[in-house]
Amino acid sequence: MSSSSSAGVIYPVHQLHPDPEYPNPDHRHDLTLIFFHGFSKGTDAWEQTWIQRGNPFVCWPRNWLYKDEEEEGLGDNILVLSISFDGNPRGAHESVEEIGKNLLQSLVNNPKWQLHQGSQQIVLVGHSFGGLVIKSLMVEVDKAVKERALSTIEKKKQARCKAFQENVKGIMFYAVPHTGIDTDFKTYLTGCNNIPYSHNSERLTGLMRVADAFNRQMVDLSTDFEFSVPEDINLYAIVEGREVLVPEASARKLARNNFYKIEDDNHMQVCQPVDKSHPSYEIFLQFVRDIRNKSQQVETNEQVQPRVLCNLDVS
Repeated sequence: MSSSSSAGVIYPVHQLHPDPEYPNPDHRHDLTLIFFHGFSKGTDAWEQTWIQRGNPFVCWPRNWLYKDEEEEGLGDNILVLSISFDGNPRGAHESVEEIGKNLLQSLVNNPKWQLHQGSQQIVLVGHSFGGLVIKSLMVEVDKAVKERALSTIEKKKQARCKAFQENVKGIMFYAVPHTGIDTDFKTYLTGCNNIPYSHNSERLTGLMRVADAFNRQMVDLSTDFEFSVPEDINLYAIVEGREVLVPEASARKLARNNFYKIEDDNHMQVCQPVDKSHPSYEIFLQFVRDIRNKSQQVETNEQVQPRVLCNLDVS
């Protein structure tokens, strides 16, 4: 089961772990993972996207990630959230800027999720169009951080955005196109519309009507994104190698750290591991562990730094 914000918002947030039906007041998390699905037909897309291939009853962010280290998981001290869209027709005609602003409202500035806490690491995970949603979010977060806050309420929101920006340590892109202004993005939209899973998606139908204009927005979004994320954020990308919708060059464009192509997977399968030994899942686990290890190394280095004492000249 999952817990979400009001069904009336464009981007409801679902809690996958810990199970909201069995709240544990002692649960503490130092890692938050937030999943953004791609095009879909309805509000349950997160349940249909992040599944074990061949077993739709297993949602791997909910059922696998929290397992103990001995079982190749990340441990129980994590918070796993998933964002939904396509369930609200109002979102079908959003601009790129509006996507990010609406996410600020439902996710970053929502005190329920406490994403401004300074002691946690945040990892964002996007499949297909969900990766573009992440980019829009990060751009709008950066704008909020840099703008002049006038009121007390605006300053509080600005502080939350700054803390969120600092807490985001990594972004994983599963089959996400990063280029625009050419035929790539149009071809991508057409290909997505041919997938039964996403055919008749409200969002996809709306975008196909304004593909040329949205192409131009994609160019600006990629440029703005590169200037909006700190250099130390880990950016990984995985792309399909079969029945390709996202060309390798497009997927690779923003992968600063590592890029992987899974030859036998198509556009949907690339985020639906067959089992825990499947490359897409193993790469993801290693990606998150690298972020954790990097943070622990920084903390260790800070602890062993010698204290510098002032030399007082008493002559």
